[in-house]
Amino acid sequence: MRSGDVTDPLREGYVLVVEDETVDARLVHDAEAVDLDVREGRFQRWLALVTGLSSAIAGFEVGYEHYRGSYSGRIMYTPPILSVVLAGAGVAGFFSKRAARGPLRAASVVTLADALTGFYFHVRGIQRKPGGWRLPITNIVMGPPIFAPLLFGISAYLGLVSSYLRRADDSSGAPKPAHQGHWAHAITGDHERISWEQDVREGRFQQNMAAAAAVAAALSGFEAWYSHYKNNFRYWVQWTPIAIAPLLTAAGIAGVFSKRAAHTWLPALSAVAIVDGGIGVFYHTRGIVRRPGGLRKLAYNIVYGPPVSAPMLFSAAGFLGILASLLRRETRKPGAQSDSTSGHGGDVDEDPRPRDPRTGEPIGPLAQPGYYPGYSTLSQRDFWDAATRRVVIDRVENVPPIRFFDEEQARLMEALAARVLPQDDRDEAHRIPIVPQIDKRLYENTHDGYRFADMPPDREAFTIGIRAIDEMARAAFGRAFAECARNEQERILKSLHDGKPLVDDPVWHRMPAHKFFMLLVQDCADAYYAHPWAWDEIGFGGPAYPRAYTRLERGEPEPWEVQERRYEWQAPASSESDVYEAVAGSWEHVASPGRGGTH
Repeated sequence: MRSGDVTDPLREGYVLVVEDETVDARLVHDAEAVDLDVREGRFQRWLALVTGLSSAIAGFEVGYEHYRGSYSGRIMYTPPILSVVLAGAGVAGFFSKRAARGPLRAASVVTLADALTGFYFHVRGIQRKPGGWRLPITNIVMGPPIFAPLLFGISAYLGLVSSYLRRADDSSGAPKPAHQGHWAHAITGDHERISWEQDVREGRFQQNMAAAAAVAAALSGFEAWYSHYKNNFRYWVQWTPIAIAPLLTAAGIAGVFSKRAAHTWLPALSAVAIVDGGIGVFYHTRGIVRRPGGLRKLAYNIVYGPPVSAPMLFSAAGFLGILASLLRRETRKPGAQSDSTSGHGGDVDEDPRPRDPRTGEPIGPLAQPGYYPGYSTLSQRDFWDAATRRVVIDRVENVPPIRFFDEEQARLMEALAARVLPQDDRDEAHRIPIVPQIDKRLYENTHDGYRFADMPPDREAFTIGIRAIDEMARAAFGRAFAECARNEQERILKSLHDGKPLVDDPVWHRMPAHKFFMLLVQDCADAYYAHPWAWDEIGFGGPAYPRAYTRLERGEPEPWEVQERRYEWQAPASSESDVYEAVAGSWEHVASPGRGGTH
């Protein structure tokens, strides 16, 4: 079982071994991986297009606003120019993934910087008007539109997000919902099945889009307020964006924290905002036509009439909300079962290895699991200093003897470590020695120098804690912990994780059960991830001294590293670690959202 306290999102891949030949699991899952890239590519294409169109709209508006200001400063030319560049990059990014990752990303970064600069100048312009900030309403209404540069910046932010999404060569079509019960499925009759890994990734993307929709709605609503204030709210319809904007902002914020809000209130209010923006375009266009000269002096009336593009930006905020709602965000892995359905009442003891989600076949055991087949941290040993090299190699070549635990305790600890941090995906020759390292620490009595006030010293905590676990197993299941079925062992550990031991014991009155669980997990994780074989598994480049890392800022692998190769897998159906619960134990121990473990 992998605890919610120590998640390991990188330890999720495996290399299949078939008839003694190592086959890259990426090849086995290529079709599914391409499908996911196609799905994400659709979102990238449409987000790039939204970036381009919203940039063009914002650029058009800022162009004639600065024309009113006679382009009194050279800095006023940069937004119209950059809007053309960003619009072009966005449209190009719709057709080309190369353009999305190159020109679109660069244009977005520069435009973001320009937007922040413009916000500073607009604030300064308001401050320099007579009365300054002592007359805030008057000067905000009559001065430069304070939030217009930030609205332009949102377009750039969307372009930046779009540039980091994955995309297959064939990503045509519109984005689709990922769940059959989604509101959009009732309209399109179509949806796409996605993996848990993609689910988590899309959840983060959804939160970004919901936040962007909230900010865009708030800024557009404020712009609509002071624009309509100038006109003394002549028509009742001018109040609609003022009323809708706070609601859409609240729905966007709620969508960041709640998947229910992201799939209900956010799309509903976003649709209302899109419709309202369309109505606004009609009224603003009518206002331009009704000005003296009408269509005969169209250019003049566009510049000095109602801003025809402003309602479009409000609609763009709604479109962001719709896009966010199409993404999926779950709290448990698809296929994970609850206690009532997974057979936990019996001694379920299925194959503990992770499975190929398409075939249902177990994956492994492997010499090197992970997303980095063929990578070896130790191959870089010549670039380390002598002391580092000696320490790291010693972890591989010299397994510490068991000196603190007795034979029975050591057997119990091996069973505990096997559930806290499973190595069923590793072959016997390449399993990382966890218990010997914990034993060494306790024998030498080394520690962090602090502990919880209600916890005994580590040596005592382990001695009485593992004994209480063994007695709990005997009381609950009639046999020692090491002899229990895997799901029975996981139930025991989950009860400690939750701070609610299956069987009451005086030990848990001396120290909190969930804190001992934290201590056990921390020691297991420390021992595992200090080993260079674990570094190979997660693609860690090893010690950086004296050779430094040179590509950290760009997020690229170093010349001696390998490219990540991801693929899909599923945990055994009866695994307790695959069930996510929002809160566990007391305040010191709160379960983390997302994946509760790798398998």
